[in-house]
Amino acid sequence: HVSGHVEDIRLIRLAADGLLGARRWRTRFDAIRAALDEVDAVRPGPPEIGQAMAFVTHTLEELEDGGRLAEQHQSAVEALSATARELRASLGRSIDELGKKLSEQRGELEQLVLRRDELRAAREVTRVKARTGEAREGPADVQLWELAAVDQALRAAGARCDELEFELSAPRRKLEEHNERIGRETARLVHTLDAEMLRLEPLAAALRAPLDRVERFLAERFGAA
Repeated sequence: HVSGHVEDIRLIRLAADGLLGARRWRTRFDAIRAALDEVDAVRPGPPEIGQAMAFVTHTLEELEDGGRLAEQHQSAVEALSATARELRASLGRSIDELGKKLSEQRGELEQLVLRRDELRAAREVTRVKARTGEAREGPADVQLWELAAVDQALRAAGARCDELEFELSAPRRKLEEHNERIGRETARLVHTLDAEMLRLEPLAAALRAPLDRVERFLAERFGAA
């Protein structure tokens, strides 16, 4: 959702000449101002033309100031997006590596559990045969020693799994915290941008009528010259 807002704002900025066409409005205003100064040097225009230009001057400056601020916020959003990508890549690698180790360790643990169960079953069979005189106690003792070794390996493997799970929890928690923080900050900036765009759009639209009026006046004055 946030990335969609960022893309929309970027398109608004790049689709026109500056945010909401601010540079285009400035170019048009400067050309009209120069022509009007030339006309006024011969004969000043009516008061309403001066009032129209005063309104455009103030409104255009407000549009440009707001546009610069909005673009700063947009740059901050894009920087946060880049930071988020870098964090996901960096922490993602750590999570993947630890996850792979944990998976391998769990596989080893499962094999040890299977071997322990096999040894327990075999030892029980040997003990039963020894009691009935079908086998000697010696093999049962060997199985007991091997079972003790497997139990020890199981404890070590289980401890290693616990260690890896603990190690894995740190980058996962860090990634979650960064995602939440960046998400909140991005949402705040996007909300500010949305509000600024809503404020600036009427200002840009308000420039059209007075500039058209002054241009018509200039066309009439130069046509009459």
